Amino acid sequence: LIVNIDMVKRCREFMKMSSLIDETVEKLKIERIYVCYQKLYKPIYEHLISEQCKSRIEILQVDDMEYTELKEHLNVLNEQDLLILIMPFYVSGTDSEIMHNLLINLEKKGVYFINISAGVEGIKFTNKAQKLYNKLLFEILEHNSARKINENIKRCSNRLIVGKKFRIIDEYGSNIEFIVESVLIENIPLTPKQRVIQIPYGEVFIVPSQGSVNGVFVHKIKEKTSVYQIKKDFVDLKELYYQGHFPICEIGFGMNELVPDIDALPYLEKRNNTYHLGIGENSNFGGNYKYNFHIDLVQNKAKWILEMLDEP
Repeated sequence: LIVNIDMVKRCREFMKMSSLIDETVEKLKIERIYVCYQKLYKPIYEHLISEQCKSRIEILQVDDMEYTELKEHLNVLNEQDLLILIMPFYVSGTDSEIMHNLLINLEKKGVYFINISAGVEGIKFTNKAQKLYNKLLFEILEHNSARKINENIKRCSNRLIVGKKFRIIDEYGSNIEFIVESVLIENIPLTPKQRVIQIPYGEVFIVPSQGSVNGVFVHKIKEKTSVYQIKKDFVDLKELYYQGHFPICEIGFGMNELVPDIDALPYLEKRNNTYHLGIGENSNFGGNYKYNFHIDLVQNKAKWILEMLDEP
């Protein structure tokens, strides 16, 4: 009998991942679990759900499904249902707009939602990146990292609550001032007040007071540098998929020390000691801007400081 020790170990790790799902189902009295995944990620699904939960599951495999079809399927969910999405979260073009609007509608309906970021459409991870991703996924869903991430979240959110007016300065020359309208956190587990979690998780983000974001953002990815002038929230996007005059609708800070330093990963904004500017939609988390997209520009490498300009 030949036993693949590494495979056995991985299966055991996947089995432990069910703890977050089981806890959510039990505490929140979930009536139905709706799982959407692509065939590539079937192993994650198979080891994610415990036997006691499988009787409540409806499976939707979405490999060949149009995003408009997916929208029709998911619109049947209600506030006591749990949606688990295991597929590339970041898609392009009209698919991105359809998914964006769908998720906003689900949030408004109050559906419990766990998005497990399985990659980016069109990008294949290297073996090294995939191993780092698996390690990260396991540790988060086993709650191994929760205490440290929660400490980082508490420390950052407490500071943002004390003041109102802040400035971010970084070594690339960015200088951004803003006024805080509201402070939000992304944490586990799900609760009736926090119904949406992205895995990996871990950020503190603010909705800025409308018209209060001003300055310059010098964004670097590898050898490419882009300079964005910000005036009363608005910035001109010329090099991204979305081009035009759009508002800075969110300013966020990564808190998760487990997220690796790999620019292509879809959850880089969660990485500890990074900050990001959200552009586009924020009406789904307390703002006034309504767009059919939301993108994050992550400052991943730079050393930076957050200054409180109205310190008591």
